[in-house]
Amino acid sequence: MVKLEDITIRFGEEPLFDDLSWTITPEPHRIGLVGPNGAGKTTLLKVITGEQRVDSGTVTREGVSIGYLEQDVQELPDDRTVREEALRAFEDVLELEEKEERISEELAETDHESDRHEQLLGQLHRVQEQLDAQEAHRVRPRTEATLTGLGFDPDALDRPLRTFSGGWRMRAALARLLLRQPDVLLLDEPTNHLDIESIDWLEDALETYPGAVILVSHDRSVLDRMVTSTAELVRGRL
Repeated sequence: MVKLEDITIRFGEEPLFDDLSWTITPEPHRIGLVGPNGAGKTTLLKVITGEQRVDSGTVTREGVSIGYLEQDVQELPDDRTVREEALRAFEDVLELEEKEERISEELAETDHESDRHEQLLGQLHRVQEQLDAQEAHRVRPRTEATLTGLGFDPDALDRPLRTFSGGWRMRAALARLLLRQPDVLLLDEPTNHLDIESIDWLEDALETYPGAVILVSHDRSVLDRMVTSTAELVRGRL
């Protein structure tokens, strides 16, 4: 659960938020966050993530993971491919796969009659059990399906991110977030760089998203289709 209690933030004379309170539970639901330009929608998302400090009030995050897609995605490493960026959603699985490979290589060079060989077999078995429990075999097909759903051509998935515009980099970052499935997913104008087909795909993906989604968008038709409730930010309060 994320709980904001009596939050106040001042940027000058007038408070941006004035004793604002909001409780966000991680069960599946989709909230549209709306309000006039300058109302503080992006700032409120950053308060939820912890990127923005408050002048008074308390922010509590209890046992939830939070994912945040900003309007302007920060620079991603130029040498990373689109596929590699999206696969960062499964870092635990990738580490286990690397461990499996290291153990297998050592096994191949170890005397079959030695105690070390038996130890390595036990380690390999435990790692493979963990990979099975995390359905590692589904990781790459899911990643490719998500990226193609967001408009990437399959032939482009192994191209470096530096060869793509900022809008396409945003799609790669969005794919990583959707695959990671944080308990609370914050999306700030995610459809700005999407075509109609990709917006339709995102709508379907969010419909079955297993956690809470907070969506900021100026596109009323997108909100009408994608959200189940609306929070309006006006004059410093929800």
